[in-house]
Amino acid sequence: MLVCDNGGEQMPDNIGNIGTIIRYNLSVNDGDHTFHISGPVTNTHIYNNTIYIGPNAADQLVVSDSWGGLQNGTVFTNNVFDR
Repeated sequence: MLVCDNGGEQMPDNIGNIGTIIRYNLSVNDGDHTFHISGPVTNTHIYNNTIYIGPNAADQLVVSDSWGGLQNGTVFTNNVFDR
C-alpha cells in the first residue's frame, strides 16, 4: 500500500493527501514491504488489516520517508502481523 504526496507540488496541481484510510485488507507474502508512507501526508489511518509474511520474507513491513515533507498523524490500529 502506497500512501504518498509530492510535497514539491502545490495547488492547483496537487491537492495533497489528507485522511487516507486503509482497512480490511489481507496481504500474503507481498514482498519487500507492505506499507510505504512518503511525503507530506496527513491523518492516515491504517486498521483492521491482516498481514502474513513467510519465514524468508524481508522484515521491513512499514517504510516511511519524506518526499518534500513529513507525515503527520499516521495511525496503525487493530492490525494483525504474522509470520
